Amino acid sequence: MSTDHDVTRIVRSWLEEGTTVVPDRVLDAVLDQVPAIHQRRLRWPARRFPTVNTTALRIGLIAAVLIVAALVGWRLLPGSISPGGPPAPTAKPTPIPKLNSQGLLPAGRYQVDATLPMKVTVAVPDGWSTDTNWVVIGPNGNQAPNGIAIRFYTVKNLLVHPLTPSAGAISPPVGPSVDDLVKAMVNHRDWTTTGPSPITIDGYVGQVVHVTLPAGTSAATPFYLSGDELGGDVYGWVAGQVFDIYVVDVGGKRLVIDAFHYPGTSAADLAAQQAILDSAQLTPIP
Repeated sequence: MSTDHDVTRIVRSWLEEGTTVVPDRVLDAVLDQVPAIHQRRLRWPARRFPTVNTTALRIGLIAAVLIVAALVGWRLLPGSISPGGPPAPTAKPTPIPKLNSQGLLPAGRYQVDATLPMKVTVAVPDGWSTDTNWVVIGPNGNQAPNGIAIRFYTVKNLLVHPLTPSAGAISPPVGPSVDDLVKAMVNHRDWTTTGPSPITIDGYVGQVVHVTLPAGTSAATPFYLSGDELGGDVYGWVAGQVFDIYVVDVGGKRLVIDAFHYPGTSAADLAAQQAILDSAQLTPIP
């Protein structure tokens, strides 16, 4: 009669005849599943049953277990194909187009002025346009009596006399925070303002100030709202032109958004302007 050691030797010999040698850890696991009963002498007469070749039976069980293990192992090999076929390719995100003097814009999301110290994108509706990289313009243009637009920029300082830019910038200059700029606008003797009021855009807090341009403002004598970080000037050009100036802290950097309109701007265009502001997504740039 074969002992347990004989069975192990037979199994190892059978496995080593193939082209693939099963690792010891697999063989050990298989052998652990095969019944192994130590024989002992009975103290009473045993009942007799038909003789069974137990060694052949055990080897058959081992072979069955090995076949199942081999099939499972093959399915787990790198590169094996699952029943559902190869995984579907991951779709790449569509790049967001940038504003760049395109004129009339197809409805969709656009990135505003890539030189800003934060990433700004907005959803623009049908009928709106742009003539530069930092402005979106309503369906009736940006001129009086019924135009509308939104501008995105940074502010470095305000002017001493907004209708007389030759007088220069205020000194000391405006500080870097939202509060610094809002206080400078509200307290300026030449600005007609209401507010400020607290606001939140895309989770970032700030304040909004409403500004109405004074008599004497014209295309020939614009009202200079501010000077930006790049040395440019931001201005309005019609007496009675209304600016809602949003000042927002985006990760420690100040963003200014002015949404302007005129007394003749339609309610529908004002609603579209507000929807664009509500759609703004702001992302700090480290």
